[in-house]
Amino acid sequence: VKVAALHGNRGHQSRQRALADFREGKVRVLVATDIAARGIDVPGVRAVVHIDPPRDPKALVHRSGRTGRAGASGTVALLAFPDQVREVSTMMRAANLGYEKVESTRLVRRILRE
Repeated sequence: VKVAALHGNRGHQSRQRALADFREGKVRVLVATDIAARGIDVPGVRAVVHIDPPRDPKALVHRSGRTGRAGASGTVALLAFPDQVREVSTMMRAANLGYEKVESTRLVRRILRE
């Protein structure tokens, strides 16, 4: 799977190239830090994977909304350690989002199929 990275330690030109490659389909996956990902608008994003759960429900909805632009649907996955599950469950309920607990390798296969 071709991947591009988007983070603050990369120069402006490098970040722009990574985003352009993702938009144009030259790479299938864009890995971005929370700060670097803000303001990204790429139509057709079908999946968002949160590696580090956000602290508040609004941040979760904002990050996850990338899959639902203009009535589109997609998959949002949030990876959590066992000691984070209670906090994540509480946040999901506060954001009024339904969720399903899935073992990580099954989740990765499901996302890559889409």
